[in-house]
Amino acid sequence: MGEFSLNLSPNLGEIKRGINESECEDVILNLIQNPILNCQMDPEINSGWHKINSGWHKINSGWHNQNIEITLEANPEFITREYVDWLKRIWINRISIWVQTLREKSLAEIWRCKEEVIFSALDVLEESGFDNVWVDFIVWLPHVEKWDAKKDIEMLLSRYKVIKHVSVYMLEDGKYPENWKENSLKEDELWREYEEVADFLESIGFGRYEISNFAKSGFECVHNSWYWNHTPYRWFWLSAASFTDNRRYANTQNFIGYYTGVLEYEEELTTEDIRMEKNIFDIRTKWLPYDKVLNQVKYEEFKNEMLISESWNNIKITNKWAALADYIFKELFL
Repeated sequence: MGEFSLNLSPNLGEIKRGINESECEDVILNLIQNPILNCQMDPEINSGWHKINSGWHKINSGWHNQNIEITLEANPEFITREYVDWLKRIWINRISIWVQTLREKSLAEIWRCKEEVIFSALDVLEESGFDNVWVDFIVWLPHVEKWDAKKDIEMLLSRYKVIKHVSVYMLEDGKYPENWKENSLKEDELWREYEEVADFLESIGFGRYEISNFAKSGFECVHNSWYWNHTPYRWFWLSAASFTDNRRYANTQNFIGYYTGVLEYEEELTTEDIRMEKNIFDIRTKWLPYDKVLNQVKYEEFKNEMLISESWNNIKITNKWAALADYIFKELFL
């Protein structure tokens, strides 16, 4: 069958609706028959969501023994022992927990659950024997001080062996409320914080396989990697993005629009677009061959300033300057 990734992602507050059991079974059977598909659904769909259970168990029982990644993205407040036991019965083998920060004032500002709820969710996952948990953090949130992100991540990893993947994101400047900036790290502190976090994670065996993503060996996210590798995939449900036949598109965030086929955006990629994206993604995710460098002057400059490292005729951006990946790429390869 090959590698398969099923992504179940909540979109809270959008819709509370029962799922038709036969429709659910048809979707899942299609997913199995075509392993380039991913799926986003809403796990908060009350009793309707649990109708999926019977549909899953009608499928060939050997499916869950294949090389398959089945991810549920979840808010901490919905993680209970009963819920996790049910997820394991339907072969969910990877859970992504939206942590973002452990600072109470910041959590309140961004309308997230309390720190104790996050700990409770991770306690449940640890005690249940779940062995593949992904946590994500956002650096540059309000009321988060210098080195707080590193302290929080270090504490969670020392306490929970179940965590195998950590994402460290930075908010885009255009989406950053002005009142947050007054209570956040300065921009130069932000990238120093990222460097400290990245160096720490790599020192304990969490390899950086993309600028924002770190994982224990063998626990890298399949559906993320497919995106960066331009592997064709389909995602279902609100806001879900897909890439097929050199066409990238995303579903609308609106439930009615979704069921009438409305797209949030759509673009056709030319051969040159894909070539350029592959190179940009490559420098974010892996080493690039030195022989692709077009600007030798800039190469020597970046190397001397330690913006890049070199090994066996390949180059890679250092953790300290990961934020400049796009700029470095343009200077070296365009």
